[in-house]
Amino acid sequence: HRLALHYVELARTDPVYWNAALHYEANGLHSLTDLFCYGHIVTSHDETSHGIIEYSGLTDDTAYLWMENVLTMGGATRAANGRIDLIETLPTVSNRPNNRNDFMEVWLGDWWNWSRIERDYHEQFNASGAVVRNLKGDTFNIRGDGEVRNMSTADRDVIVQAVRTSVQSLFDAYTRLENGESEAAIASEGSSYFDALEWIPIFVENDTGNYFPGRWTRYAGHVAAVTGSNIVPENWSGCQMAYINGGEYLPDQNGNPCTSFPDINVSVPLASATILEQNYPNPFNPVTTIAFSLAEATAVKLSIIDMSGRLVRTLLSGEFMDPGPHSTSWNGRDQSGQMVAAGAYFYRLEAGRFSETGQMALLK
Repeated sequence: HRLALHYVELARTDPVYWNAALHYEANGLHSLTDLFCYGHIVTSHDETSHGIIEYSGLTDDTAYLWMENVLTMGGATRAANGRIDLIETLPTVSNRPNNRNDFMEVWLGDWWNWSRIERDYHEQFNASGAVVRNLKGDTFNIRGDGEVRNMSTADRDVIVQAVRTSVQSLFDAYTRLENGESEAAIASEGSSYFDALEWIPIFVENDTGNYFPGRWTRYAGHVAAVTGSNIVPENWSGCQMAYINGGEYLPDQNGNPCTSFPDINVSVPLASATILEQNYPNPFNPVTTIAFSLAEATAVKLSIIDMSGRLVRTLLSGEFMDPGPHSTSWNGRDQSGQMVAAGAYFYRLEAGRFSETGQMALLK
């Protein structure tokens, strides 16, 4: 996701780089959605996969070096035994100069037994599933790869929102860059560029096998730091899920929660329907406020149009917004910053399948 931002910056002067940006974003979304599969949360493949690569003598291979750079860009460090640790600070974004190559021919060798056990763990926990929480405080169910079609609408929508938020942040970043914000600022901890991480599971309320009830995922502290959230407590690691790979045994099934999720207010003022209100004041000079309410989280576009149907100003350009009341203002200026002439104008709200237009008057 951070490397995708790097190519969005390049795309500002050469649109061909959007191809690379979207390719990297797709890679990021693969990893993001994997974290809604319980087998991926429980089972670690880092030490095993690194051992296979070392066994095959491929630590200088282009694909391996590219993967290591991705890990570094995400705030990861690799220990001598191949295990990955996540840190709470992110380095400056930089990509490898050589062409990417995804193909490596490897040999399992002595790592075959660990790989087999990890596959079994992965399938076991994907099949059993868990009730989890995210940084927003949502409680939902997850299972395994390919189970999305069998999930409830509410559980499935959490995954949908994560994907939407991640993709939207990529396009929002382009606007932020155009408005003078630096790539380094957007790619740093606490930036809204990482809002998609607020949707992923970071706490296990309970699981069918009673292996990890009341425990934080191994990446919970890292995600909290990157998003700027204060939900995960400082002593979270005392109730962190155990590291499990093909060389580790599963913990006892004691069923006793290690801790509980912090009490937070997760209520959102929902609107019964999406509503576009009359701007206020109207007529106005020189600033007016346009208020609206959303029945559900969706991408929102708000435009100012003159009486001939010509676009005057885009106030919201597809930003993803939560349910409830929102408002924005217009200062009577067009897209280039010039003051428009007095007269009547339309304002149009597009939110999902909702589209409605209001009329207002600018006085001089």
